[in-house]
Amino acid sequence: LLSPYLQLVAGWSPVLMGVMALAVGIPTFLFALGVPKLLPNANPRTIIQAGYGVMAFSFVPMGLALHGSEAGPLMWVGLVIAGAGAGLVSAEASSIVALAVNERDAAQSGGIQTTMRNVGQAIGVAAIGAVLLFGITVNIDNAMADNPTITPEVRAAVAERNITLMGDAQFEATIADIPMDDAEKAELVKLNSDARIQSTITAYVVSAVIILLGLLTTRWITIFKKDEDGKEETIVEETAGEQPFEPVVDREM
Repeated sequence: LLSPYLQLVAGWSPVLMGVMALAVGIPTFLFALGVPKLLPNANPRTIIQAGYGVMAFSFVPMGLALHGSEAGPLMWVGLVIAGAGAGLVSAEASSIVALAVNERDAAQSGGIQTTMRNVGQAIGVAAIGAVLLFGITVNIDNAMADNPTITPEVRAAVAERNITLMGDAQFEATIADIPMDDAEKAELVKLNSDARIQSTITAYVVSAVIILLGLLTTRWITIFKKDEDGKEETIVEETAGEQPFEPVVDREM
């Protein structure tokens, strides 16, 4: 959701995109390692709930950072907050699964979590991308219909074009062959810019809602740690149908 906008619209260079990855990755790394070390007795369910909330909140400064074809300094604030939220979730995501299953399944849980995370990311990219692109088309069509400056002929010609996520210069090139005056062209560029921002903010809202829906799943996190008693109970339950171990004793001693 972020990379295409920052590259195609804001014109960020590959160097800035690399810095963007660091702005997200460093907080993720620090929180993922720091929380278990500094808060070893913290409730893992509370930590994960906080992570979901922080990730959802990160879209607020990101949305406020969008202005025309630019992404303001608040975008960096949102990126750091998003990384912190991801780190909070990562700090406890593996441990809560390992605590909830037996030792054999716990050894396999890491690979399953990674697989499901990749599947979720693929579905999320497709869903949010569809919201973004569909929103741009709908928003610009509605804006042209409500704007008296845009003539019906120009409106029909623009509607036939493939308007996707693009910067102002690329949009002007897309409509360059449509007969219109300069005032009408300038108005179309402004309408496209507004439609692009509105659809991006809508995609942010949908993303935040999806993240917050994850809070509903945290109610099933009920095992926070395994003490000695809990460990013994788990072993008894798993080996209930098996013969107990009986040590060999020399009867002549």
